[in-house]
Formats: sequence, C-alpha cells, structure tokens
Amino acid sequence: MDINKKWGGVMIPSTVQLKKLIFKIGEVSKMIDVSPRQIRYWESKGFIESLRGNENSSRVYNFHNFMKISSIKYYLDQGYTLQGAIDQTTKHAKNMDFLRKFLEKSYHGIKQLDGKMAVNLGFFDAEKSKILYGLLNDDGEVQYKIVKK
Repeated sequence: MDINKKWGGVMIPSTVQLKKLIFKIGEVSKMIDVSPRQIRYWESKGFIESLRGNENSSRVYNFHNFMKISSIKYYLDQGYTLQGAIDQTTKHAKNMDFLRKFLEKSYHGIKQLDGKMAVNLGFFDAEKSKILYGLLNDDGEVQYKIVKK
C-alpha cells in the first residue's frame, strides 16, 4: 500500500491507537493544571465521562475526554463561563470532526512541484483532468496550483 494514499499513513493515529490512551485523574490534573475536584465536578454535571467500572474504582479518562478537559480549561482561561467553555468546546469538536473528515477525503498524497512540497487535494474538475495542489510559498503563505493530469 502506498502510504501517501492513506490519510493516517504517516500520522500518529496510524501508529498509536488513540482509543487505548488512558489517563488517571491525577495525571490529567497535572498535565492540564485542573484540580481533580474540578474534573470530578465536570463529570458530575455530564460534561465529561470517565471510564470507571464502578463507584469504587479510580477515575480514568480516554484521549477524547482528555482533549475535552483540556479544551474546557482553555476556554475558561480565556474568560468564558463554564457553560460558555462547554459550548465552545462542543463547537470546536464539531469543527475538528468536520476537518478530519474533509482531510480524509481530500488528501491524496504529497509530491514535489517546482521544487516545493505540495499536497494533492484531488481533482479540481468534474472531468477529472486537473488536480488541485496546495503549497506553502517562501513566506509560509498558502498557494494553490492546478495541474493537468
């Protein structure tokens, strides 16, 4: 298989199964600088979810909830109320999900064009005779180039 054809071919998700990343509440607390008490409160309100088997087991969080906690903390630090931080986190998660789906469908590899790295974004026309590439110019700005197949 050509790894340039697969979205995750060279990305962390293909080598690390994010669903298997589990963090104890104390680890989350230290990494994100949120008290365990605050994390438990957010969980009690249903904003996040731990993977506890029962009431007596320790709270652990998967990568999805780790990122959610991190996002809530970020928005709180930006001055949002807790509800505002939750709303922004939900909006951000939807945007990231859309972006991930878009990139999975539109990414078709990387190639050299005019001596620069270019991302193949797929066919530009219905006839599938032109390919759209995205590049970064010397100033780091995005440029697009259409190339005949």
